[in-house]
Amino acid sequence: MKGIILGTLMAFSNLFSFTYQPTAIIPGGENIGVEIKPHGVVVVGGYDIVTDNVKYNPLEDSDIKKGDLIYKVNGEDINDIEDLLDKVKEYIDDDSVTLSIVRNNKDIKREIKFVKTSNANTMKTGLLVKERILGIGTVTFYDTETKIYGALGHKLMDQDFSSVTDINSGTIYTSKVTGINKSSKGNVGEILANIYEDDSLGNVFANTDYGIFGYYEDSPDKNALEVASHNEIKLGNAQIYTTLDDNIVKSYDIEITSLQKQDVMSTKGITFKITDKDLLDKTGGIVQGMSGSPIIQNDYIIGAVTHVVVDDTTKGYGIFITTMLEEAEN
Repeated sequence: MKGIILGTLMAFSNLFSFTYQPTAIIPGGENIGVEIKPHGVVVVGGYDIVTDNVKYNPLEDSDIKKGDLIYKVNGEDINDIEDLLDKVKEYIDDDSVTLSIVRNNKDIKREIKFVKTSNANTMKTGLLVKERILGIGTVTFYDTETKIYGALGHKLMDQDFSSVTDINSGTIYTSKVTGINKSSKGNVGEILANIYEDDSLGNVFANTDYGIFGYYEDSPDKNALEVASHNEIKLGNAQIYTTLDDNIVKSYDIEITSLQKQDVMSTKGITFKITDKDLLDKTGGIVQGMSGSPIIQNDYIIGAVTHVVVDDTTKGYGIFITTMLEEAEN
């Protein structure tokens, strides 16, 4: 969240800035469903349309590429697949439309054709698109003063949304862990969970390299922990809070093996290994879906789990909590 800047008073340039720097926050550990929607729709593929022995494919013939973000049709904004279909119907008598596209952070325009199929009275574009990412992760913290939460410790994305940086809306949902695909050397497992899209927990206002952030509706009834500064974090024993079964947040032991200086923001400031036998028996190490699990040391919240070492899934990386809080402010 950006600091709020109040303007000039009585023609003097006195500025007052309110910054987001909580000293104590409630640790998370809850598994959640996360939905992110961009301003537009993302191209995930294309297909051939053949009529009168002539083939048309927008990826080959109109220079549309997988990963392109379509945000306007003939100069008019679209936000989702329904908007795109409405515009296609509106201009279908024109045989083609001009798409405004973001590709590699650059705005470009491409024309796409409507093709009437020979065996049906329908029009096709040859485009395959989607309008959202839906995944799971773990809440890192709740701030009761601002009602801001942070989660994941890194950006939520998939291969289709890898180049999408701006979001239109987002929601976090209740989820229930149903099982674990265990990790093993060279193979990262995952948490399996049901996402309940009729039970919203809050919104998402930012999807960043250092976590997702938004406003939550209700926080768990837990005590807040103080935020650790860099010089308060030590090598040695610590814990992570995460949800693996019974939808209950539990504490598991880890050992912090190295710490990076935080001259630059990083999602790998903390290196650790899992020492908890119960956790290793259940998961084989770190699994997908644990991202965001808060790291606790000496009753301080110090960071969050972000990455797994693929060659040894008992080892992983974490982000400093101060980095997440700085990103929330930005």
